[in-house]
Amino acid sequence: MVFMPSSANNETIAILTVKLKYLRDEFEHYISDWKYWGGSSEGFSDITTLPEEVQREFKGFYREGSEIAYYVFQTIRDFTWGEQHYVKYFVDTINESWLSNFETYYISVNKVNLINNNLTYPVYAVKKMAWMYECQIELLYKVKNIVDILKDTDTYKWESGHSQQNLAISDYDKILRTIHTTGQMFQKSPNTYKKFGEEELRDVIVNNLQSNVSGSITGESFNNQGKTDILVREGVKNIFIGECKFWNGKEAYLSAIAQLNKYLTWEDSKVAIILFVRNKDFSEVLNKVYQYTEEHNLYVRDTGESDKNWYNFEFKKEGDSKLTVNIAVMLYHLPSNK
Repeated sequence: MVFMPSSANNETIAILTVKLKYLRDEFEHYISDWKYWGGSSEGFSDITTLPEEVQREFKGFYREGSEIAYYVFQTIRDFTWGEQHYVKYFVDTINESWLSNFETYYISVNKVNLINNNLTYPVYAVKKMAWMYECQIELLYKVKNIVDILKDTDTYKWESGHSQQNLAISDYDKILRTIHTTGQMFQKSPNTYKKFGEEELRDVIVNNLQSNVSGSITGESFNNQGKTDILVREGVKNIFIGECKFWNGKEAYLSAIAQLNKYLTWEDSKVAIILFVRNKDFSEVLNKVYQYTEEHNLYVRDTGESDKNWYNFEFKKEGDSKLTVNIAVMLYHLPSNK
């Protein structure tokens, strides 16, 4: 059956898309503001003199607020730029991730304001962050109003009655997009994340997957012959396996591919290696990764780039050359100060 939306339906979606573009730009503005106040000399750097529990609250609040700005911006951008044009996919994704937590948002900002106001010398940067957080809540309410109208359109209703396989990107693509958005966030706030170790960076990725992807999502889980960094399951079936590594040269990279292959059961076919690169010359590492991948004995072919730092390859499975596995290799630049 061919769907023929009415002109009124199309006009409604067009008007709402324009409004979303405005909100997208607002969230993009806040991304810069969070980065400024998190690294400013207006007092946030002085929180190291405060009790550890207060530092933890302030740093957690900063990460939470900046992640809301970044992820909502990315989700709206993908829809308004046409990277993911299905109304249902956009509505359901943003509803599940960001528009069901208003009570939690208010609890967070009220708690931080209370802690800050009870200090002998309240931190000015934290005061600004709390104000930005409240502004973002107001913007999220505007997004919610638009989403509620989109849910009532003929397009959303029609898409809801057809298979997700035909209408939306696959679970694998959704997982990879979420990881990529998280990696881009790392790169945009290097001063925050370059201090993190492998496990801490992995935990941020896992938390964001839990907010954006259905299924059971865990870190450090046993599968076949080893322990995987990221495992996504739908029921008893694995739908994704991921490994997080710092870039340590050719041998370590090829070893990571071999290690990941050993973790796979015969049913597993969609995996990723997420590489955090400390090297200053990021372009050189990108070129080397591509070259080294082709040298692996199980390499089959290049299946295309999704971004300049996100490659996709097909490999044979170790022990069974008739089976293949899709491996996404995703690299994110967190340069060392050394």
